[in-house]
Amino acid sequence: MIDSHAHINAPQFRDDLEAVIRRAIAVGIEKIIVPGYDLPTSLRAMELAKKHDLIFATAGIHPHDASKSPKNYLNLLEQYATDEKVVAIGESGLDFFRNLSEKNVQIMRFSEQLELAKSLNLPIIIHNRNADDDTIETVENIGNTHGVLHCFSGSQRLADWAIERGFFLSFTGIITFSDEHHGIIRNAPKDKICIETDCPWLTPAPHRGKRNEPENVKFVLEKLAEIWEMPVEETDIMATFNTERLFPKIAK
Repeated sequence: MIDSHAHINAPQFRDDLEAVIRRAIAVGIEKIIVPGYDLPTSLRAMELAKKHDLIFATAGIHPHDASKSPKNYLNLLEQYATDEKVVAIGESGLDFFRNLSEKNVQIMRFSEQLELAKSLNLPIIIHNRNADDDTIETVENIGNTHGVLHCFSGSQRLADWAIERGFFLSFTGIITFSDEHHGIIRNAPKDKICIETDCPWLTPAPHRGKRNEPENVKFVLEKLAEIWEMPVEETDIMATFNTERLFPKIAK
């Protein structure tokens, strides 16, 4: 199994991270991708990747932090991306639900990171919440990018557009307690689907209400297998294959 999006660089894991990693390994997780959501957490992800063979990092500015990014942030992200274990740019994107940064600033930072990912030929991890139209428009304006819409919660139209553009869709524990996007999963090509925890948030059933962690990706995998009507072992092979195609640097 691979947890393709786990924020174990977040403060919630400050006290017991090594135990969290041991539990992940114990249930069969072979790789964990830890996204940066600002400059400090990008560096923290890189530190964890250097320390643990199974961990890989990404570097980016989340839309919540778009207005707080320093002027030289792009140069720093480009520098971070030279690390052999930094596998993507992001998490970047748009969040018009919480609007913690101004809309125009979010779009500007997202566009800049799309351009950076394009120039480096790296995938980009896209956060999208209540911003389907602007996400599509911003990506189309840059063009020739690739990556994943993580924690997918958009419309069928957004899913269809993403698949047509070559993007992957990644699903979280939400699919274990809501069937809203089960139809999108059934309709999408199986080779374009990944799984993640997005921990410490979005804890899947049967552990809702508790802090999420990478070992719980097994519940997302089991639900995906149920939706696909496939054995869990085959579903795991497919999800792992997809994630390694999405992030080629983790397959080396």
